[in-house]
Amino acid sequence: MPLRHKDTKKHKEILVKLCAFVPLWREIPGLLNSNYFSLSRALKNHLVTGLFIFIIPLSLFSQTSQALKPASMVNTTIQFKARYIFNFTKYIEWPANLRKGNFVIGVIGSPDLFRELIKISETKQIGNQPLEVKTFSSVESITYCHILYVVTDKVDIITAIQNKINSENTLLITDREGMIKLGAGINFVVINNKLEFELNRTGIQKVGLSVGSGLALLAVTVL
Repeated sequence: MPLRHKDTKKHKEILVKLCAFVPLWREIPGLLNSNYFSLSRALKNHLVTGLFIFIIPLSLFSQTSQALKPASMVNTTIQFKARYIFNFTKYIEWPANLRKGNFVIGVIGSPDLFRELIKISETKQIGNQPLEVKTFSSVESITYCHILYVVTDKVDIITAIQNKINSENTLLITDREGMIKLGAGINFVVINNKLEFELNRTGIQKVGLSVGSGLALLAVTVL
């Protein structure tokens, strides 16, 4: 039997909350009853993808962070950021000429994240592209990368980086408050001990990248 409009709306609301990492595990069985099979294919895909790529890891992050000491929390956060960055590539598409050769992720200001990404690169790749991770010590040293992760709260540095990569198809990721409004494509935030992210879909599209609709469902803020 097809879902009634109000049922469809309810399921979508639950899905959105799930994808925003709200702990609603008790509501999942309601989605996985016979009505689940009447959901659109796109909605099913968003549910399954969000659940296994983002929601389960973040639930573990939230639970683990309560018991960890500060130093351990930092390490755990770095691990999840690295996994996030890798998983963002499942939702973003680069131009055809950049979907061959190495897929390059650059890092400025976070040696720990650089090391975590190196670990991922040893066993993972992006589509058919080997994963290469680089670290840059200054704006001047930046060379092309598909993704550039920057740790800074200085507006002038972000502006200089944007000027450097402006003509390139590079996804800029930051983790400081306010950076999403300064042009970052994705910005990490921690809300109630949960790692979340903000999405600047318009900004990402302006640098020539395509953004899958599912990523907006997973973000806490979308511009």
